[in-house]
Formats: sequence, structure tokens, C-alpha cells
Amino acid sequence: MSRGRLSFLDHYLTLWIFLAMAAGILLGRYAPSFNTTPNAWNVGTTNVPLAIGPLLEVPILIGLVNVSLRLRKRWFPEAPGEEAGVICCPAVEPKR
Repeated sequence: MSRGRLSFLDHYLTLWIFLAMAAGILLGRYAPSFNTTPNAWNVGTTNVPLAIGPLLEVPILIGLVNVSLRLRKRWFPEAPGEEAGVICCPAVEPKR
């Protein structure tokens, strides 16, 4: 992939999001029994997929914060980049 060019999936990300929302609406409308399936994953009052989801998302978000800090430092070298990130998010301390 050449630099600066988005992949096919990235280029149409908004479309994929809207298609996923439409699929959810259609499933809820035309397959109402599909709504009971996620409740089978409950343990007590905890929904297991909703408990695991954020654990899978956090490393991705940490990577995005690191990338944004590096880009900010490259584009605005005089701006407080890494220091501001460490103050705001001490768990996301950038590599030195």
C-alpha cells in the first residue's frame, strides 16, 4: 500500500458503520428472537460480551493516543506534546 492512501475498508468505514447499524435494526425488526441470544451470555447480572469488549478496545485506544502524540510532536514541535499526554493519561506514557 502506498503512503497516504487508505485501504478499501478504511476508505469506506462510514459506510460499514451505517450498514452494521442497518443490519442491527433489520435483525431486531424481522428476527425478534435474535434479541434473546445475547441474554444467554449473562453471568448473574453481568453481560459477558459487554464486559470483555472494553478490555479488547483499551490497547487499541492506547495505541491511537501514542500515534496522536507522535504526530502532534512532529507537526507542532514547540507545543507540549508528550508532557500533556502524561499529565492527562499517565498510563499511556509514550516511549522515549
